[in-house]
Amino acid sequence: MKSDNTGISLLEYQYDAAKRINDFLDHNLGRRDYERRLALLQGPTGMGKTYTIGRVIKDNLTRNIAFLWISPSQGSLSIQTYEALQNLDINVEYGNSDSIASGDALKP
Repeated sequence: MKSDNTGISLLEYQYDAAKRINDFLDHNLGRRDYERRLALLQGPTGMGKTYTIGRVIKDNLTRNIAFLWISPSQGSLSIQTYEALQNLDINVEYGNSDSIASGDALKP
């Protein structure tokens, strides 16, 4: 288990995944070649994707980066993720496809 100043303890494979995403961001942020750049964290149920990406978000709070979490479920998984990120002291906005399409999810 690895922990640092983010307050999020990760297993070795989660830490490695977070490091690879952070390395990707370090390499690609600020580039002006306008190629599409995408980092994708994919894994089986119970892998700890929420905590892994929570660590990446906390590592990059001072950078101008947007993180988008998409889940195919009708609510429960999205709400579970929202609550987990809130518990990690990460301020997130929650919206379903209707509120995002209308722009309501982005209103204060």
